[in-house]
Amino acid sequence: MWNLDSLQSVRDATERVRQSNDAWRHQKLAAEGVVQLERHRKVDLLREERERQNAAQRAANEARATRMAKEQCLRAEAQENARLAALAEEAVRLAEEVERRHLVAEEARRAEEGRSEAEEAMALILALEEEERLKRLDVEAAAEAARVAEEQNERRRQAEAEEERRRARLQDCAACLEQHNMADMVQISALVLP
Repeated sequence: MWNLDSLQSVRDATERVRQSNDAWRHQKLAAEGVVQLERHRKVDLLREERERQNAAQRAANEARATRMAKEQCLRAEAQENARLAALAEEAVRLAEEVERRHLVAEEARRAEEGRSEAEEAMALILALEEEERLKRLDVEAAAEAARVAEEQNERRRQAEAEEERRRARLQDCAACLEQHNMADMVQISALVLP
């Protein structure tokens, strides 16, 4: 049988067991809390490390992006410089071509002016020569006309003289009563008379 002392002992033992269980539970919870704290601390450390790595990766990415952007800017600047140099070269070439065409056009204009002046001078010379030729022709024509007129006058004078001589030789024929050349009449009479 149980007595009060035994009951009290059981109660005390139970209380001690409970307290012991509570202490053990508290220790366990404390230990779990320490473990959780340690786990949280490790997780936080891992998170911080990951964030640091991510930050380092982002920084590296940004540095690489900055470097690539700079390289791209340098390439674009080099391309733009090359394009501007090509444009400047083309502009110089076009300016030289325009200048060359201008010089060729100026030379052609001068040559045309010289040719035009030469043609005008040649036309003037030809006109003067033609005028001289026409004057010579006029003089020659006048001389020829004077010569022809003189020849016509001379032929007319000769014809008139010949006509006067012929008329002078004409006499009335005693037989036919017509005028005949005396020379013919004499010859005829000389032929008729023995």
